[in-house]
Formats: sequence, C-alpha cells, structure tokens
Amino acid sequence: MRIVRYATPTGAQYGILDEDTLYAAQGDPYAGTLERGEAVGPLADAELLAPVTPTIIICVGNNYD
Repeated sequence: MRIVRYATPTGAQYGILDEDTLYAAQGDPYAGTLERGEAVGPLADAELLAPVTPTIIICVGNNYD
C-alpha cells in the first residue's frame, strides 16, 4: 500500500495505491487516519502530483571559499 496525491476535477486529493489500482483516501495522512475508499481507476489513467504543497523547494548553498 502506498499513499499518493493525484489530480481530480475539483482539486488535489490523497489516494491509496494498491497494486495498479488507485483508491480514494478518506482521513488525514499526517494523523495516520487514512482509510481506503472507492476505486478511482487504474494508475495509468491518474495524474500523480507532488506528495505535498508547496511543490517547489528552493535551497541556497553557501559552501564555497
């Protein structure tokens, strides 16, 4: 079982991936209360998103002499 975030017409939603089938997830992934809901469809038909928002992480390094 893997937790994924995918696009829907109403916005981003968390889902549970089991084998090649994507299921809607209900609950809070950060509180550990996710439960598997109805099947959304095959993974090949889903648009996977970044696991969290914001989707861009900017890092500045200062490791030069």
